[in-house]
Amino acid sequence: TVLPGTVRPRRISWNWGPAAGATSYRVFGSTDATLWAAPNDTGTVLADLAPSTTYSIRIAGFAQHTTGTLSWSGPAHTLAYAPYGLAVDRLDVSSAALSWNNDNPAGTLAEVRRSTDGTSYAVRAGTLAATYYDTGLVGCTSYYYRVRYRNPVGIDTDFDGPLFVRTPASTPSAPRDLSAQKLIFLTDVPGVLADRDDPASL
Repeated sequence: TVLPGTVRPRRISWNWGPAAGATSYRVFGSTDATLWAAPNDTGTVLADLAPSTTYSIRIAGFAQHTTGTLSWSGPAHTLAYAPYGLAVDRLDVSSAALSWNNDNPAGTLAEVRRSTDGTSYAVRAGTLAATYYDTGLVGCTSYYYRVRYRNPVGIDTDFDGPLFVRTPASTPSAPRDLSAQKLIFLTDVPGVLADRDDPASL
């Protein structure tokens, strides 16, 4: 039986039981005859793998220039890399455009979460892009965002964030029905009213 051990974004360790008569072992890819490793012991570490990717291997005992019967492993999945550089690219009263950096292969799922208090977060979206456009925001309101990645079997990375943003106030609408009224000014004579357009002439 071939079993995966420690898993990292670019590394997987594998272990297996000894094969009778084997002096060393040969490790092959699961889909071709490429030799990946030739360990002397019942274990090996495969490095320089792609993150957030599924792998399986084939193991055979080796002795006196002869390769034994292959044993197949079950699948193992490298971890995803965490996102970094979460930023807001555009912010207005009701929306925010976010972006971040991604070192994972295409098809790795990102999860975006949002909060209004920096404590209780709700999932806003799952996206395959390294961007997200959030809508339905309210003006003059604080928001916090976090994002993380998930590998093929649902193991999450650490979050990048929180990113704090505050939406601007709504722009007041223009006044309507503007009109002018004629002014009436008092003269110097008590009790007499004058209807003048120019108060400076009084």
